[in-house]
Amino acid sequence: DFTAAGLVGLCQRIVGAPTSLIANSVSKIYTGELAVSRKESSADAKKLFQKTAGVLIIGGVLLIVIIGIPGLFLAGSIFGEDWQGLGAYVFILSFVYAAKMVAFPLGSSLDI
Repeated sequence: DFTAAGLVGLCQRIVGAPTSLIANSVSKIYTGELAVSRKESSADAKKLFQKTAGVLIIGGVLLIVIIGIPGLFLAGSIFGEDWQGLGAYVFILSFVYAAKMVAFPLGSSLDI
């Protein structure tokens, strides 16, 4: 269905692009800090992991609260009647992108 493809594509631009930018930036910083912490002690690396995970989880919840929930109700009025179904996609995919924002940077822990 081309309509669904268009809705998902727009949703990726609205939610996915900023989330990917944040996740990539945090990942680069976190990987560098983790390498330094890991050389000093594994306890420091564990604390860094837990602190970073906590901050990213809060960021993911904020993403859902700031973009996902309002998007459910406002997408049709912002983009017009033709895009009425966009709100549901924004809401659902905000959970996916929130999870990605947490998992992607922390996944580099396995590389070090």
